[in-house]
Amino acid sequence: MPLALAPIDRLIRSTEVDWRGCWLWTRPLDSNGYGYTRIDGKQWKTHRLWWTLLVGEVPEGFDLDHLCRVRSCGNPDHLEPVTHAENLRRGKHRNNLLHVQKVCSKGHELTPDNITIRNDGRARCRTCVNETARRARAGRAA
Repeated sequence: MPLALAPIDRLIRSTEVDWRGCWLWTRPLDSNGYGYTRIDGKQWKTHRLWWTLLVGEVPEGFDLDHLCRVRSCGNPDHLEPVTHAENLRRGKHRNNLLHVQKVCSKGHELTPDNITIRNDGRARCRTCVNETARRARAGRAA
């Protein structure tokens, strides 16, 4: 069922355009960094809502990949419908990192226990993160 145009007013009021042309959601984000809002009792990720209102339905079985890599962006020009497998392949998340890379750039083995996810959703080598934190603490103590 097509959505009425009234939600566009809410989206516009809660969106800012940045220097890259990203349409950034200015209200709270979910734990994965995506904008969200509720329309007629249904919760939407804002990038999917922008796409649905301006382009049409997301094809069944497809995800919207953020080509700009900014999860809070709703600009349809920055989104591409892709299969879930392709979206995972393109992303920098724990499962992709484990399947594509076996060691980090410093040579530490990447295992499920040695990967941490940052607030922006990117996966990092836990050993490297801990070493960086130790160096920073030592520098502050000196």
